[in-house]
Amino acid sequence: MMLLALPVSAEPPALNPHLQAAFSLYDALEYDEALRSLGRARQWQSNTREDRIAIELLEGILAFEFSQAKRGRSAFARALALDPKATLPLPVSPKVTAALEQVRASLPASAPPPVPVPSEPAPAPIAVVSEAPRAPVTQPPLTGVERGAGMRSRLRLPVAIGGGVVAVGGVLAWGRARSLGAQVRDADPSIKTRARLDATLQQGRTFEKVGWALMGLGAATVAGSFLFLGESSPGAQASLLPTPEGAQLSLSWSLR
Repeated sequence: MMLLALPVSAEPPALNPHLQAAFSLYDALEYDEALRSLGRARQWQSNTREDRIAIELLEGILAFEFSQAKRGRSAFARALALDPKATLPLPVSPKVTAALEQVRASLPASAPPPVPVPSEPAPAPIAVVSEAPRAPVTQPPLTGVERGAGMRSRLRLPVAIGGGVVAVGGVLAWGRARSLGAQVRDADPSIKTRARLDATLQQGRTFEKVGWALMGLGAATVAGSFLFLGESSPGAQASLLPTPEGAQLSLSWSLR
């Protein structure tokens, strides 16, 4: 009797479900849960080289969402150590893309190619070799201050736009008050009675008060959005100056 040894084909590694969940949670803006899912993805025993690169890149993107630039650059450096040509798997802001390119530029100009690891021979059918479990890689949890910084940064633009809309409403009200005052000064033909004159004057005073109040509130809201939301912006200023045609709202700030 002659026995033939048939080669046993290895099954392809299973997809890392925790990594896929982390990408889905990122798309849903659930950044805290995405980080927790990444921690579980690191412990997946069947991670491929591409999986490890994707884990580091996604962690870097999430770190920048929470204004943790140092942590984000460290994650990008680990990804580029595995593949110097790695690219971001998601569309992100130019700031995050520039950070990845800065880390890539800081790597050695000509890194030696990785030494190929010789493949081990297939074990005998009877022998069972179990690999010791790897120690889980834990990342420091995000503090409440860091989570608050990320939320304030995302609120800054909507608050600034709302303040601008309020300020524009104030300018329109102030302009209406000027128009009513011009009607009184020019003896507009539509003002024929004393009661009509008093009503026009009262409307003008009301529009003027409302206009100044809205302009002040809008300017304060816009300035406050850059002063108190997101990263600190030293030098942020807001000014509101009356002009013959209405009012001029001037804003200046420095963005990092």
